[in-house]
Amino acid sequence: AAYFARSMALADLGNLDAALADAEKSRDIFISKGSKEGEELSEYLVEIIDLRLNPPEPEKPNQFVHAIGSLLPSLLRLAF
Repeated sequence: AAYFARSMALADLGNLDAALADAEKSRDIFISKGSKEGEELSEYLVEIIDLRLNPPEPEKPNQFVHAIGSLLPSLLRLAF
């Protein structure tokens, strides 16, 4: 539990590499103790910290939808 708490504190302080290491250590300890709940919470924390370290690339908008969206006001003006 100490590694778990320290991991959250380190993440809040912005030290994500150390936070990830502590979260992984916490998960390993909970696994060795047979605590499924602790293991799941630690794994969730690992995933959150990993996402903060490696944020996903934003998807490019669909070019067709973007083109239609930009033409729609002009088309509506012509129609009315």
